[in-house]
Amino acid sequence: MKEKPPQKKKKSIAGKALKTMIMILIIASVTLGIHYISNNIEPEEKALKIACKEFKKLGEEAKAEELKIINITEDPERFYIKSINHNSIDIRKSDLAIIRVNGKLVK
Repeated sequence: MKEKPPQKKKKSIAGKALKTMIMILIIASVTLGIHYISNNIEPEEKALKIACKEFKKLGEEAKAEELKIINITEDPERFYIKSINHNSIDIRKSDLAIIRVNGKLVK
């Protein structure tokens, strides 16, 4: 007797469509989830984190709670962040790039 080769299970069109829809939903949820998380942080908070790192480079241990954001009416497109020790950093709002660092010796 001849043995018949094993037959592959045929997937229905509905099964393939369901699998495709599930993959699309997984990809969309991951993409939207990451997008939601990245937009969850306010630009001011991001600017404060950037300023904290830059102040540490100047030798100042600054915490985000100690920093002040001062809005400048002449240039509304930037954050002016001042520390307790009178160091200051200007950060552009559009791309959060550091524009200027004014430093004073920290004891």
